[in-house]
Amino acid sequence: MTDGGAGSDAVPRYCPGCGMPLPEQAEICPHCGRGLGMAHNLYAQVDPRPPTDTVGDAILGVGRAVGTYSALALIGLLIINAGILIWSLGVVLPIAADPSHGTTLYLLIPGPNPILRLFPVDGVWFGVYHVLIVSAILASLAWTFKKSAKPFAKELTLQLPEEGHSPIYRITTLFLALMAINLVYVALIILFNAIPTSPGFGDMKLWQLLHAFASASVWEELITRVLWLGVPLLLIDLALGKAKSLKPYLLGGSKVFGTKEIVFIWVSAGIFALGHIVYWDAFKLLPTFAAGIALGFLFIRYGLYACIVLHFAVDYYDMLGLSLNSVAIQGVFGLILIALGILGMPFLVVYARRIIMFVLGLDLRPRPAPTSSPLQPGMGGKTGTYEAQPAVGSREQSFFTCARCGSNEAKFQDGKLECVRCGWRQ
Repeated sequence: MTDGGAGSDAVPRYCPGCGMPLPEQAEICPHCGRGLGMAHNLYAQVDPRPPTDTVGDAILGVGRAVGTYSALALIGLLIINAGILIWSLGVVLPIAADPSHGTTLYLLIPGPNPILRLFPVDGVWFGVYHVLIVSAILASLAWTFKKSAKPFAKELTLQLPEEGHSPIYRITTLFLALMAINLVYVALIILFNAIPTSPGFGDMKLWQLLHAFASASVWEELITRVLWLGVPLLLIDLALGKAKSLKPYLLGGSKVFGTKEIVFIWVSAGIFALGHIVYWDAFKLLPTFAAGIALGFLFIRYGLYACIVLHFAVDYYDMLGLSLNSVAIQGVFGLILIALGILGMPFLVVYARRIIMFVLGLDLRPRPAPTSSPLQPGMGGKTGTYEAQPAVGSREQSFFTCARCGSNEAKFQDGKLECVRCGWRQ
C-alpha cells in the first residue's frame, strides 16, 4: 500500500460516510449518496469519536428493517407478476396473428411535441416484439435476483453489506419513495378538487394492458435512460478520449456520479416526464420526473436491468386484479398502495434530502486533508494490527478512522483494512 506520496500509484478512495470504495471520478458516493467535494482517499477525515447517537442508530435500524422486509414482499409481487407476464404470451400472441393489431414504436424528444413516432409494428412482428419485451423483463428480474443474493442475505440480518446495498433493496426503497410521491400527488388532487386527465385504461382490452405496461418497462428505458443518459455520456467521453468500453454507457452500471452524469440524469428525467403529459396532463409531470431521477440513479449505480425491474414493478403493480377483472382485488391493492406510500415517506425524505444537498452543494465543501504518518505494523506481519499515528499538531487526525465506530486501530485482513474494534472492513 502506498502513502499517496509523489511517484506512487493512485491511492484508493473511500467514502468518509459509509467507508465504501469510490470510483475514481465520483462526486457523490454511489453506496450512501454522500456528496464528495474533494478527492477523498484513504486519509479522508471522519469524526474519530465513537458514535453516541443511539436514537439515530435505532431509527437507522428501523429504516433498514422496513426496507429489507418490504423487499421480501416486493420479491413476492415480482414473482407473481413474472408469472402473469409469461401467461401474457398466450394472450398476446394469438392477437398478433391478426395483421390489424399491433403497436407503434416511438422516441421521446424535448419540445412541444415530445413523442416522435417511428413506424408501426404489427402482425407477426408484433408477436416477435412482445416476446422480446417479455424476455428482457424476465432476464432483468433473474439478473437482479442473482446480483442481490449475497448482499441481501446480509441485509436480512439488518447489516449493511460491504459492497453496499443490494439492487433489490435499493429498487424497493425507491419504489416505496415513489409510492409516497404518488400518495402526496393524490392528496393534492383531492385538496385542490382537480380532475386530472388520464389515459382510458378502463377501455383497453386485456391483451393491450398486458402488452402496453410490459413494453413501457423496457422501451421507455431504452429511449430515455440509454438514449438520453448513456449515449450523451458516451459521446462526451469519446470526445475526451476517456471511453474504454461501450458497456457502462449502453447497459449502465458505471457507478460514477460526476457533474455530467448528474446533469444527464436530470435531462433524461425531464424528457421522460414530458413524454407522459401528452396522454395525462401537467399533474403527471412532478411524480414522473421524480421517477425519472430514481431510474437514472439506478442506471448509473447498478445498470439498465435495475431500471427495467423498477419500471416493471410500478407499471405491473396491480396487474393481478386487472387480469382477473376483479374489483375486490384491485381495491385490496389500492389499500396496500396507500400503506406503501406511508411506509415510503421516510425514504422519500432521505432521498429528497440527498438530492437537495447535492444541488445546493451543502455537502460539497472542501475539507482540509489531514497530514498522516505511515501505519506502524504490530505483531503478525501481513495480517497484523496497525495503529493509527496522530498527525502533527492534532490529536484527532489519523491515517485510519473507522467509518462505523470511529476507532483508529485497524489490521490488514484478506487485502482490506479491518477495524479492530468492530470488524468493519473498507
